[in-house]
Amino acid sequence: LGFISFGAICKLLLACLGGIHSLLTWSGAWSWGWAIVLLTVIIKLITWPLTAAQQRTAQKMQQFKGPMEEIREKYKNDSEKLNKEMMKLYTEHKINPFAGCLPIFIQIPVFFGLYTAFQTTVELRLESFLWIHDLSTPDTLFHIGSFGVNLLPILMGITMWLSMRMTPTPSADDTQKTIMYTMAFLFPVICYSLPAALSLYMTLQNLLTMLQMGMSKTPEAVVEVIPPKKKKSKN
Repeated sequence: LGFISFGAICKLLLACLGGIHSLLTWSGAWSWGWAIVLLTVIIKLITWPLTAAQQRTAQKMQQFKGPMEEIREKYKNDSEKLNKEMMKLYTEHKINPFAGCLPIFIQIPVFFGLYTAFQTTVELRLESFLWIHDLSTPDTLFHIGSFGVNLLPILMGITMWLSMRMTPTPSADDTQKTIMYTMAFLFPVICYSLPAALSLYMTLQNLLTMLQMGMSKTPEAVVEVIPPKKKKSKN
């Protein structure tokens, strides 16, 4: 994605947001807020198949937890052989280990595109939505001393954590889980002083991801777990 300019993505997203808003002027004072809601839904619908592929891949990898652990144990001192055997397992059972990365690769440029858009556009200034007085500034509810309490980044962190809890990950992939939960902490911190519009988008994305996971979740009883091969006993 290095050849894609975030400026170009920003202009595209602003054009889409403006087009959606032009259809919602009848909704009155909250028209820009509803435009962000609809833009979020459209982006989620576009990335829906990628998230579904991520979920299917993770569930399939859970099935082969036993064989994968066996390979890791057998070749723990030979990383080259370990990687070769893992790829062989993936190929035999048509598992794409990179499918889980696709939604992230799509969302990162969208996030930075919206970050730039919401930081620079003047259309959102003084535009209210729900409890938010100004979509171009943080949604500060009250102050504790000089510290402003912003609700949306807190909701974003909670919903991101919950959506990640619902997202299936290979049981043995502790590194991926650590990265995911670190993101659930870092994103609210990063967005805390940014425009409420960005936190609104992220929170809605998390809620829609939770909805998708809930709709397509495979019951654990249905997921067949493939056990590791039994070692032959020596007589």
